[in-house]
Amino acid sequence: MVGFAFMLSAFVSKASSSTTVGFTIFILGFLSQLVTTAGFPYGSGFSKTSRFIWSLFPPNLLAKALKILADATSTSQDPGISLSGITECGPYDFDCVITLSDIYKWLMATFVIWFVLAIYLDNIVPNASGVKKPVYYFLTPGYWIGIGGNKVKEGDNYSSAPPLDGSTPDDVDVLEEENVKRWLLLLWQKTAPYHAVKGLWVNFAKDQLFCLLGPNGAGKTTTISCLTGLAPVTGGDALIYGHSARSSVGMANIRKIIGVCPQFDILWSALTGQEHLHLFATIKGLPQSSIESTTGMDPITRRHVWDIIEDAKKGRAIVLTTHSMEEADILSDRIGIMAKGKLRCIGTSIRLKSRFGSGFIANVSFSGSTNSVNTPHHEAVKLFFEHHLGVLPKEENSAFLTFVIPHDKEGLLTELQDRQREFNIADIQLGLTTLEEVFLNIARQAELEAAITEGRLVTLTLTSGASFDIPVGTKYTVIPGTVSPQYPRGFMVEVYWDRMSPVNSAFLATHLKLQYLQLVDRPTYIFQTRIAKRLLRLVTTSLDGVVILVTVDSSTYFFGKFDEHSHFKC
Repeated sequence: MVGFAFMLSAFVSKASSSTTVGFTIFILGFLSQLVTTAGFPYGSGFSKTSRFIWSLFPPNLLAKALKILADATSTSQDPGISLSGITECGPYDFDCVITLSDIYKWLMATFVIWFVLAIYLDNIVPNASGVKKPVYYFLTPGYWIGIGGNKVKEGDNYSSAPPLDGSTPDDVDVLEEENVKRWLLLLWQKTAPYHAVKGLWVNFAKDQLFCLLGPNGAGKTTTISCLTGLAPVTGGDALIYGHSARSSVGMANIRKIIGVCPQFDILWSALTGQEHLHLFATIKGLPQSSIESTTGMDPITRRHVWDIIEDAKKGRAIVLTTHSMEEADILSDRIGIMAKGKLRCIGTSIRLKSRFGSGFIANVSFSGSTNSVNTPHHEAVKLFFEHHLGVLPKEENSAFLTFVIPHDKEGLLTELQDRQREFNIADIQLGLTTLEEVFLNIARQAELEAAITEGRLVTLTLTSGASFDIPVGTKYTVIPGTVSPQYPRGFMVEVYWDRMSPVNSAFLATHLKLQYLQLVDRPTYIFQTRIAKRLLRLVTTSLDGVVILVTVDSSTYFFGKFDEHSHFKC
């Protein structure tokens, strides 16, 4: 029965299902034993074929053996059956077709049959992730001697990847990564109706920690599952020290040299926390003090664990997936950000911040102490940044103001330093944007590309009544019909998205951002200010068209609207 249970386990992947299957087998076994006790099919009136099939179910043989023993020992005068007499029929079995010796042989034979079949089915039946071996896997020499597995030498190319969709990566380093021939990882993992991982080219260097970032559903978990054999690779291959992840022999060799910490907790309610640590440390042959988690730790302990990870890089490659930008920034030698199954950018933390960040972070601190954020000096600095860059403070308090400056505008701080005493500025600090900002920019761009490819559109309705469709996630879009020789770029609308809505509904910003507008034969530039917002709140209730805010200098403001002919009126 043990071998039979192992065979059935190949088709059951959940504990809840195993309970149902086990109870069903118990009921069927009970009923079949009743039938066997009644005489079926162990009698001369039944065919050998029916007895053969019936005997494959272990409870039936057990029921027949118990029936023979019960008949031979029903009273105190019955002779019973001795060990030497198991090859003979029972004393009252007048229609004997099977003896106890035959039943023992059948039980041993069926145990071997079911156990071997269980091993075979466990390898060829897909698991919960779809991983399986070919039906002829036991015929390959590598399965028995543990060698082979399509081992590839360093520098070799792997050319069995499916064709890409023709898109070129935005990041040049991602393109260069595809041309590097080291320990190559080229993965495709397709599950209808989409690719979980689509053409992932990346190299994991020895003595380095590679951090793989991405939003939920980006393909990080699938990538790790493919590398560890938990999920099948439907195209391409992953080579770890030359061993192919698509080969069963190669994966067997890979598992001998890698370890993985899954994103879910592997816990048993019967064990304490200390017993879990003892168990895992024993399995991996590690000191019991070496297994620690960074979730929920105080900063000192977390830094201690980071030091352990830093030391663990020596002599091996580590791939880390995390949602902690601080952890990725500190620990990683290289960072890759995935979105929609593709690698969008790769490089060091500083390189990604410089290339994909919104700009530089400028922290302007003021001299003296005050409890107000609306002092003349605060307002003067705000107007300075608004006039030159059209930006508002990202963060502000009584002590400092924080601005995000575009990459090509950091030279503006020289003028601000020249006016440092005028604005009562104590210090100006310039730094790169955070890794989180890079992460969000990459994710938003990927979402927009996916919306355009999939044709996911929403209707944007202007206050004038005009409406048109835009892809989900669009930040800026040109109003149709506004392009003219006078305004070759047209009028651009900034769109804000309500992320809390079940469907990503778009609403028009409380202002329009124009690239330029000609008024009174002089160029004027649109930028967002608090005064502009207050004006909008005042006039949008009385004007039917789209309100435009224009600044001619730092102190004069105009507002107006488009009429039904798309003409701007002040």
